Amino acid sequence: MTYRDAQLTVGVESAFGTPVTTGRRVLYTGNSGFDFQPNDAESEELTFDVDASSQLYRPVVSAAGSIDLRTKAKGLGFLHKAGIGTGVSTLVSASTYQQNFTPLATGAAPFLDPLTVQWVQKLVDNTDDVNTFPGCTIKSIEWKIDNAGDLNETIEVEARTMSTAIAKSAVAVSAANPFTFAGFTAYTGALTEPTTVLMPTCATQLTAVKSMSLKIENDIVTDDYRGDGTGLKGQHAVQGQVVTGQLVMDYNAQAQTLRNAWIANTATGLLFKFDTGMALGTGTEQLIFAMADVRCTGQPTPNRDGKFPTITFPFKAYLGASSAAKLFVCARTADAAL
Repeated sequence: MTYRDAQLTVGVESAFGTPVTTGRRVLYTGNSGFDFQPNDAESEELTFDVDASSQLYRPVVSAAGSIDLRTKAKGLGFLHKAGIGTGVSTLVSASTYQQNFTPLATGAAPFLDPLTVQWVQKLVDNTDDVNTFPGCTIKSIEWKIDNAGDLNETIEVEARTMSTAIAKSAVAVSAANPFTFAGFTAYTGALTEPTTVLMPTCATQLTAVKSMSLKIENDIVTDDYRGDGTGLKGQHAVQGQVVTGQLVMDYNAQAQTLRNAWIANTATGLLFKFDTGMALGTGTEQLIFAMADVRCTGQPTPNRDGKFPTITFPFKAYLGASSAAKLFVCARTADAAL
């Protein structure tokens, strides 16, 4: 976005599709945006005036969008819970909290937290274009870090409709520290799963990781229009959740070990850790992605361009027989609540 003073705010709904005050401001980067998606149609009936406006109709509407943002140590817990499934915040010590997020459990209600998203653009005449999207469900979150870059995430959203009748929320910007490559480490081997006050760990550090990506995709129902007189969808049910990613590293002995695991079709644990270096009451601000059962989903691919040898590992996380979840996203933060 290039509009001056653009604002994105979000609120968690207590009832799907009922707009709430969007009391959380999310600072986003330039590729974000939401679109109203009316299903306009034109009658094929023959009339004397075939261009009559009465021939146009709109049976249903929906909306969708995406949010690109830098991943920071505060202020994003509610979004991560809404995109992953479950979330718990626990006091570790004075001013230090641990937030644990995992996918929806087997047998749980197949719904993620519904959101109201408000998108405000400042127009050239200094007026506000205020669009509010109730009934939002997160379709996916993908985290990425390039070599020597920042940790960023892209959130894909399916919305129920759009309203222009809701006033602009007045929400201040809260300062938070970003996660960067300087605080990035990766680990493999046996995973020790987190508790409510202990972060997950993995046995062996990978010393030559260049970049990573990790994505959770929620297979939600996007065409469940209801015959209730509104022309709108019901709450987006989750039919499944898939966790995939990619790891790029120097082609060294550790990379050979991972490649051999792919050849033998064996699983390994994988953990990505980000640390801002900023002190909390206990430890520092951290964000960890941990998976106990990861398998390479395609042939590990070394570069063949004559440059320094690297190798790319595409992977998928599975629910191991003795694991509580296929993915743990754990944060140490000063945020007292999600």
